[in-house]
Amino acid sequence: MISLNTILLFLLVFVRLSTTNDSNQDARIFIYFIFFLIILGLVFIDLLTRYQKKCHDYFILAKSLLIGFMILIVIFIPFVSNICNRNKGDEYSLIHDGIVQTEEAIKYLLAGKNFYTENYLGTPLAEWGDGKIQEFRSGEVFTNPALYHNVYPPFYFLSSVPFYWAAETFFHWYDQRIVLAIALVLSVFFLIKLGKLKEKTLLVIILFLFNPPFIHYFIEGRNDIFVIFLIILTVYFLARGKNRASSISFALACLSKQSVWLLLPFYFLYLYFQNSNSFSKMVQRVKAVLSQTYPMIIIGVIILLPFLIWDFHSFWEDIFLYPSGKLLTSYPITGYGFSQFLAMTKTGVESIFDYFPFWIIQFIVGIPLFYFLYRVQKRNNSLNQMLTNYGIFLFVFWLFSRFFNDNYIVFIVTIFVLAYLFEKKKTNGVMEEDKL
Repeated sequence: MISLNTILLFLLVFVRLSTTNDSNQDARIFIYFIFFLIILGLVFIDLLTRYQKKCHDYFILAKSLLIGFMILIVIFIPFVSNICNRNKGDEYSLIHDGIVQTEEAIKYLLAGKNFYTENYLGTPLAEWGDGKIQEFRSGEVFTNPALYHNVYPPFYFLSSVPFYWAAETFFHWYDQRIVLAIALVLSVFFLIKLGKLKEKTLLVIILFLFNPPFIHYFIEGRNDIFVIFLIILTVYFLARGKNRASSISFALACLSKQSVWLLLPFYFLYLYFQNSNSFSKMVQRVKAVLSQTYPMIIIGVIILLPFLIWDFHSFWEDIFLYPSGKLLTSYPITGYGFSQFLAMTKTGVESIFDYFPFWIIQFIVGIPLFYFLYRVQKRNNSLNQMLTNYGIFLFVFWLFSRFFNDNYIVFIVTIFVLAYLFEKKKTNGVMEEDKL
């Protein structure tokens, strides 16, 4: 019997290869040939597993090695090739503007300049797409607002500084995607540490890594994988009962991207309900949670305070006002969510650049949804439920936000895939995680 893992890998990699433009047809045929050989190897192992169950662990190891080889040829070779093409000056190399801006932000920081205060008009970012972006539905062309604003919290940039310094010092060359590659490798490592080498762990890795849009966004350098790694690390520590360590990795995730902030209530609920067996009173539980998460506050103060003191106004504009649409240079209404429906019907907005208080709709929809998810997590306080609640809440929040981009959808799918890793079982009437 052929396993679901093999079938899914066959399908996902084929979709990826068949939708990728490659002018080198000889290389394309060679990759297809290697791909088919790997799939045949997995099919052969699946058949052997059915009749040689005593060797199951060895077969899982063999499948893991074949999947690892598939990761190499489908993800990392194109990834490295794209970086090399950029280094050679290939104008057609695939790269996201976030990579260019991040590299310039690091340069600003090392020069003693605040990357929230500075604009990016005189940097290579102004040359990316000639400094223009085209909105996909309306076709309107507008100046890239990233030239005026840096929307991400500071840890992503701070953590990249050592890699930039080392690469420039020894190789006189740097590409920010090096950090993303390290984050991906570490993500896989901790997923295997969490789930061991089992069929289900391999299934999660396949769904996670071989999602065709994920591969595309990873190669071009969108930074979702960076926060995904920190979320995986947070869950890893929670699964091991190391709550203080989890609060550190979670704080770093929150200080890297705003999308992680909506995990915060479910993270605290998980710890709060976890302490319900030890403490009967609410005050005692809250104190217990605070004693387990105080490193988060300390790290937040250490990393954020310098930027708040340095230039609070620019920080507030970039992190909050810019994505909300309250500035003339804010990011326009775009994506696949409710905002586009308003723009199409001209309900409340005349153009994609107008401000609309989406926070009101998010509040109206979000409060009852959060109460429902709170009740669900109270009944089933598990890591699976914590991540599932986060994914659902984030999905609804983004659906009614100013923009709901394609990589947001991939991020949500990834969160649901990570949640799937955790089995649940009933012990004395309480839902608990399987021993990992």
